[in-house]
Amino acid sequence: DPYYENEIRPKTYQTVWSSQPVALLAWLQDNEPEVFERTKYIFMIPDLIRFWLTGDAHFEITNASGTSMLNINTKKFDQDLFKFFGIERWMAKLPPLANSTDHCGSISRKIASETGLVEGTPCSGGVFDIAASALSTGLVHRHKLGIVTGTWSINEYITNKPKVVKDLFMTSIYPIADRWLITEASPTSASNLEWFINTFMNKEKRAAERDFQYTSIATSLLQAQNHRIVIYYFSPLSLVVMRYRMLVLVLWELQNITILNILFVQFMRALSFRICITLKSYEELMGI
Repeated sequence: DPYYENEIRPKTYQTVWSSQPVALLAWLQDNEPEVFERTKYIFMIPDLIRFWLTGDAHFEITNASGTSMLNINTKKFDQDLFKFFGIERWMAKLPPLANSTDHCGSISRKIASETGLVEGTPCSGGVFDIAASALSTGLVHRHKLGIVTGTWSINEYITNKPKVVKDLFMTSIYPIADRWLITEASPTSASNLEWFINTFMNKEKRAAERDFQYTSIATSLLQAQNHRIVIYYFSPLSLVVMRYRMLVLVLWELQNITILNILFVQFMRALSFRICITLKSYEELMGI
């Protein structure tokens, strides 16, 4: 869509995907329009939880910047965006924007009595999940790259000069002043993990199933030859599909991280590809 690329993307700096609020609100508009009259506020989940705790309604800005509803340049909700997606009337349901560190209410007496939380405890705006993950890994300088895996494969870095890139998944507001988070991501981490384990780690998989009781491979701890447990940070195997057709396998092993670069030789839509290991062979890495 030329209009989208020329007029919308330069405001949102991201690609629309099916779980974004603009898509969900458009679906409600077309299929359940009566929901509009029963709606008081549009929230992201952290905003809803904060509202329940405090009774104060806010829409945290880093989360908002990942919704395609916010103009990244002005840091405000943009009527032109809502109009493009056919959801213009839903702007009336938006609460005020808040920054991550803003005071957005305090624990109410009712919630304190029901939960044991201390009445009057202040609540801040919070942070977009991908930004929180980046911060937790120490991503505060522009020369560093953050990698997060779980359900999604997420590769991100921060910049002080956001750029409009057609093929980029998302640029969002970072909770550090005058910084933006550049993100390339896809919901493929779990499926890639399963493929890698089933393809290259049958021996370890069988050992884990024999020696431990796990609900899934994704929580396995594998025993290396030197008898040190290989501990995986956030998920057992950070298998990330990155741009430029590269896989990066990150193993968190006690006090050191071993990074294994795996270059695509061929990439097919069905994820059928041949690979060459560029650093160490799998056997050397695992001490077999």
